[in-house]
Amino acid sequence: MRFVLLAALLLPLASGAQDATALTSKGNLLIGGSASLTVSEYFTSYGVSPRVGVFLADGVAVGARVSATRATFGSQAPRASLTQLTAEPFVSYYFASPEASVQPFVSAAAGAFHARSDGSETSTGYTAEAAAGAMLRLGPNVGLTGEAYYLHGFNDFIEHQGGLRGGIAVFLGR
Repeated sequence: MRFVLLAALLLPLASGAQDATALTSKGNLLIGGSASLTVSEYFTSYGVSPRVGVFLADGVAVGARVSATRATFGSQAPRASLTQLTAEPFVSYYFASPEASVQPFVSAAAGAFHARSDGSETSTGYTAEAAAGAMLRLGPNVGLTGEAYYLHGFNDFIEHQGGLRGGIAVFLGR
């Protein structure tokens, strides 16, 4: 399974089918994902977020992502923990021209989540997020992403948090 995933991510690097000057052009498909780590005096969380989207106009992508996050609270035993699954639509705007090797962007997302604590307590609710970052082009249609984000949760478990996220993005042509 790891080999298939690695091949799926590396295949676009070798592919000549994508126009090397049009990463964020209208009609292109965005497939990617990111990993996050947030450390504060109250909790530590880490998560993964695969996503897929399409560019409706040059620089404007809309799509969906799912996130899985694990958070631990407290610095001494016993430590409480929380697992959260989130599904949300997103919109991203890339500022640079489609030919640029560095693509600054802003992104917003809102969606629903389900969380479960170690004590089997569960919660569902909504989140809203804003992010700003940049994508560094690695090849004809692959880039690394880095971003800072702020998330607000409309629930009792996570009211707000911020952090940094890094990931990979693959852009497939029309």
